[in-house]
Amino acid sequence: MTMLYAVKDHDDELLALLDPVTRLPGRGLFLDRCAIALTRARRSRTSLGIISITSTALDDCDDATRDVVRRRIAVAALSVVRADDTVARFDDRFAIVCNELRNRKDLATITTRLVNVLQHQAGSVNSTLVDPMTSAAQLLELVDHA
Repeated sequence: MTMLYAVKDHDDELLALLDPVTRLPGRGLFLDRCAIALTRARRSRTSLGIISITSTALDDCDDATRDVVRRRIAVAALSVVRADDTVARFDDRFAIVCNELRNRKDLATITTRLVNVLQHQAGSVNSTLVDPMTSAAQLLELVDHA
């Protein structure tokens, strides 16, 4: 069973970096994790992948239902990725950094599993294999414009 990040309420500094609904990393922590992933990819001469998830299920929901759908997407995404990958949420978009990929097939496998787990909760799931010489800011742009 996949669990969302467990965070103690008194850890305000860490809470500021996490999305309050899903407890996933927010934009700032995601950017930091991208920089670390790029450094690792350069060192190991592997690629990394970016997966962007948007949800049409959020379009016609009230606030409480939106939060339930967001949590479901978070749990589904966490159930598919590997322990050293990062799942993040900003607004109604989710992003995943998949570390140390050998080729496009590795990313396609993760993306296919994600699409199957999300079923009707996601409007679109886009994935891109990224050159390790890309900057963290460029990775964030890929997510924002997917």
